[in-house]
Amino acid sequence: MFTLLVLVYLVIPNKGCGLNDNCCKCPPGARLGDSGTCEDPQCTPCENDEYMPSYNRERICRLQPYCDPNLNFEIRHYYDLTKRHTCRCKKGFHCSNYDFCLQCIPHSTCEKDYVAISLGNHTHDVECGPRPDRPSTFNPMLLLCGIPVLAVVVGMVVICTKQCKRHNLQPSKESIKLSLFGLSSNSQSVA
Repeated sequence: MFTLLVLVYLVIPNKGCGLNDNCCKCPPGARLGDSGTCEDPQCTPCENDEYMPSYNRERICRLQPYCDPNLNFEIRHYYDLTKRHTCRCKKGFHCSNYDFCLQCIPHSTCEKDYVAISLGNHTHDVECGPRPDRPSTFNPMLLLCGIPVLAVVVGMVVICTKQCKRHNLQPSKESIKLSLFGLSSNSQSVA
């Protein structure tokens, strides 16, 4: 009897079952047609707001989640009929719960003397931190540039004062200014 069963199994061809036992099934992104059978499944693509993630014998595709714009979700357009899409918050909003997003709430605004150290996105709120100390008006580069200029000015004043003493003149503010710019009180102005 056992031999007869083995012979029957070997002689009767195996109808329709292919790789991964996907016989009589529709591929991901499609469902069994309304009048489909195992021999002729008449697979029908899922609608835009539906999906089917795997090979199946289902007559109805699964519905994509509804992302209510009144709860501050983006209006989503579904292009992949094989994946379940998740709702996403509009710009400036984040999910009220990290595990399962039921609604989107506005990002926080930082309090006085606090600044955003991490901008919010559709899943996380803005992170605020203390405002960094304001930079002082002291600039070391200004000091490094200012020292040589100050040395030149002091040097010119000293030179002017020595020349005035040599000629027994009292240095005036005007003569010091003229000396700084390489002019003398005797020079004529050019018209």
